[in-house]
Amino acid sequence: MSQLDRADARIALAARSARDGEVIQFLAGAPELLARYRNAPPAAATLIDAAMDARRLGMGAGLPQAFLEAADDLGHLTRIERVYE
Repeated sequence: MSQLDRADARIALAARSARDGEVIQFLAGAPELLARYRNAPPAAATLIDAAMDARRLGMGAGLPQAFLEAADDLGHLTRIERVYE
């Protein structure tokens, strides 16, 4: 165990738990965020997908609410998914 590991238990946990040496990603909560995304209900996943696409296409971090509301209207959800969300 390195001196840094002894100084901060979070570093030690990340060093033991991170896959493929991805300590920074582990500390940032990436594994938990990915699990939440993969298990998200369809409506939530639609909003997340729309936000990710917008960021990839150059939109800023503050996405307008109208943009996110329109994501639901793009046909990503079936009528039944809309009813039960």
